[in-house]
Amino acid sequence: MDMLSALERLAQRDTGGVRLDAERCVHAFDAFATCRACVDECPPGALHLPENGGAIALDPAACTGCGACAHACPVGALVARDETPAVLRCAARVKDQGAIALLCAAHPPIDRGTRAVDAAIVLEGCLAELGPSAYVGLVALGFVQIDVYLDACAGCPLAPTQASIERALEKARRALRPWIDEAQIAAITDGSVASSAPWTVYLAGEPPVPRRRLFHPFATAEIDAALNALSIEAVEQTGPQRIPPERLRLLHALALLPPAGQTLCPAPLAGQVFLRIGADDGCTACGACARACPTGALALEVDDNANTFQLAHLAAICTGCDACLHLCDPDVLYSRGVPFFSALQAPADEPIAAGRFARCARCKARVAEGSLSANGLCEVCAFRRANPFGSYVPERARPLVERQRAPHMPPENPAQ
Repeated sequence: MDMLSALERLAQRDTGGVRLDAERCVHAFDAFATCRACVDECPPGALHLPENGGAIALDPAACTGCGACAHACPVGALVARDETPAVLRCAARVKDQGAIALLCAAHPPIDRGTRAVDAAIVLEGCLAELGPSAYVGLVALGFVQIDVYLDACAGCPLAPTQASIERALEKARRALRPWIDEAQIAAITDGSVASSAPWTVYLAGEPPVPRRRLFHPFATAEIDAALNALSIEAVEQTGPQRIPPERLRLLHALALLPPAGQTLCPAPLAGQVFLRIGADDGCTACGACARACPTGALALEVDDNANTFQLAHLAAICTGCDACLHLCDPDVLYSRGVPFFSALQAPADEPIAAGRFARCARCKARVAEGSLSANGLCEVCAFRRANPFGSYVPERARPLVERQRAPHMPPENPAQ
């Protein structure tokens, strides 16, 4: 099959397109949001931030369905075709499980590459569909060498996705820092030098059936157990707070690897953030941060009988959208840096604030103990009583309100 026919096959496949859940986009509920992960990742520029604010907008006509945006979004607002399960199922049945090569559907057929591998897997689509969790999953299955062939990208209509693929590889290397060397996950951009050993090539959707499975069905039980552990399709998530599929699969893969111990996670990259949140004194137990958190990384427990509270943070599912930092009215939340890998492998809540609270006599909202006015009112209710025709704007929101009003306000000196 030549390059032209391979490209035709890629063009004819059903990509399913990219779907945007605008309500989940962090810009839809956080006016201070600065996230551009999907916009910066989108190779054809099909995603953009509206000038008047609000959620990210998608131009379906410009979208190529490459899927790079889906695993970059920190809140799971974008859904695209995901070939990772098929790749993992196929790879798990490769004979030696030591070294593997990955090629896209448009790559010209080859039977050997720059380094010897046990097998090559050809995707039905673009390699940009694979997020970092796909490569971490392969390592969790026992692969110590992953060669990703990008040598044909230059002649492909989806050539701009090469940069996205290489960024995903770099994120995977950083996420696997305690377990493998960087060279074990390689982007092959020059396929001119061939190894002596020929490849066995499989399509991702047509995994091989090992001979030992035919005669000893229970011999591959460990493979099936690993694949079940990596699966995210069976995980039911309901309600507004959901862990993005990319992060969920990454956590499942990391859980299969040996304990990492006291090794720090990498510094945040666009679209991949491991973060710890802390809280100074002054938390009012209002719960705004926990309600706004799109992944459920923050949880507020309240004892109405004792008037006590505890705010906890789960670093494993915090994707760094910063909504909690922006929406905290008393401004007590802050970033504490990156967690240890052990927090991702064995996730547990970390209490970051605790104390007692009181309730406003008028609106019944929770406030920090000792912060009510003399007549038992919270700050908002006290302002409204003193200014019945005024508008209360929290201190942190005032700069934003002023920016929004600025285009509609007349200049101070019309003569200028």
